[in-house]
Amino acid sequence: MSIFNKKSVGKNYIFAVGINNYKFISRLGNPVKDVDDVIEQLVSRYEFAYDNVIKLTNENATRTGILTELQRLCEELKENDNLIFFYAGHGESRLDTGYLVPYDAVYDSERKIARISDCITYNDLIGLYFKAIKVRHLFVIIDACHPGLIFEVEGGRRGRSAAVSRYAITSGREQRVSDGKKGKNSPFSSALISVLSENKVDIAVPVLCEQVIKKLGNTKANHGQLKGIGHRNYTFVLERKISEDTYNDWSRAKKIMTESVLKTFLNKHPKSVFDDEIKRLVRLSRPLEKGIDEFELLEQLCIEIHEPDKEFFTVKSQQLNQNAEEVEPTGHLLYYEALYYLIEIANYIDNRFGLKFMAYYKMEQKKFESNTVKVKSTNGDEFLVMKDLVSISEFRTYSEINDEDFPSDIDDAPDEDREKYKFREEDPIRYISWFEADKYAKWLNFKLGLTFNGYRLPTDKELFAASSLINTNDKIWEWCQNDNIIDADTDEDYSKEELTYPTKVVIKNDKESYMKPEEPTNDVGFRLLRPLYDHSHQHSIESKT
Repeated sequence: MSIFNKKSVGKNYIFAVGINNYKFISRLGNPVKDVDDVIEQLVSRYEFAYDNVIKLTNENATRTGILTELQRLCEELKENDNLIFFYAGHGESRLDTGYLVPYDAVYDSERKIARISDCITYNDLIGLYFKAIKVRHLFVIIDACHPGLIFEVEGGRRGRSAAVSRYAITSGREQRVSDGKKGKNSPFSSALISVLSENKVDIAVPVLCEQVIKKLGNTKANHGQLKGIGHRNYTFVLERKISEDTYNDWSRAKKIMTESVLKTFLNKHPKSVFDDEIKRLVRLSRPLEKGIDEFELLEQLCIEIHEPDKEFFTVKSQQLNQNAEEVEPTGHLLYYEALYYLIEIANYIDNRFGLKFMAYYKMEQKKFESNTVKVKSTNGDEFLVMKDLVSISEFRTYSEINDEDFPSDIDDAPDEDREKYKFREEDPIRYISWFEADKYAKWLNFKLGLTFNGYRLPTDKELFAASSLINTNDKIWEWCQNDNIIDADTDEDYSKEELTYPTKVVIKNDKESYMKPEEPTNDVGFRLLRPLYDHSHQHSIESKT
């Protein structure tokens, strides 16, 4: 199985000592297996490599051999490196001092323990070696008798300004502990191996220790910081590795970044190192696919966007521009319901990450607005208004793209009457209700990447203000919108439902008239207007972030 590293800050080392077959004292059944199994878990599942494992077992784990390796590590490891020291074997104590028992320690028959002069005291281990080692994080694991005495040793004050940690876990406190059944793992190592194998995420050492003790189901084991050798309340995090299968699936998922693809990955690789990232990307992807109606929710989503999201939005900007160039908006995944979401955050994303999220839409908008004029109203508001009425050709394109009905009066007209009745493709579209004109405006805003302050039907006052700058048609009225719904004298001509319609007014040559908005006629067309600043719209993503 190929392995891919997530990070490359320093190296992670393991120095493991396991002794079954002592030269002079009683043998143990499991320490070598414990060492091998813990190393296997760390190397196969976490950011450790066999090239950086130092292992001494049985006859190689002499006092001189162990101390020589410790001295070499003190000299060669660098400040960005990390070290796990794991000892499994006999442990002794005398006069409140703990000892590790190397392979060649002689048995003291009088005291019935290993000869102290042959052992390695915790005072030396911490005060000489662990105090001198330059690594960022040191994690000590001791599976032996009387291991808890290591926490009593004062290594001597050692100033460190770096983000270092010096932490340990032991199989017991000051008592003897079980080696377990021969050929198996000790209870302590079994619990450690179980936690390492079952864990699916990056795990901090203190959390690992708590889980090991919980797995053991007793209070014999102990963990905590080592005294006086530079612990700065930082934490060593064991980072999970990524398998080749997981890595390849993740690479494919990131190229698509849809909710369904991300959830497929999540189901195939549950509790992977990508869990948190996937859940966040699913949250970002959902509005792209399902649409988002609540502006407050959209604002909150923008506020929460972080630098790591750049890759996600880079993919989406590429998709959006590619789809916009190749496919007209006909209900495609990234259109209509989703486009409101995309458009509202697009400029924010462009500015935040330096992307070209809206490149295609800005180009289309600029092209369209070359056929508009800028008007300033008497109250100071500026707007763009189309120079000409929407043409038959323009409305036909919209109808074909959206599979909408096109006015049959125009399509069925004989060729000889087209010029007479102004039914040529360049002539203004008619036989369009107010609602159809309003629907066209909404579609145009999708096409140009506009939502707030997008194109809409003009008010009567706006159209009057622009009349000297636009091309009017003496024979065609124009759909507008007006807050004055209907003249009181004509109320009897309309149903109660019709009186609630948003507009009834039509304009022609500075004159107003009213008609039912659902009644298309050959005499009425429309043009569109876009406010450059709308005092009534107070929402702004930029102002919130």
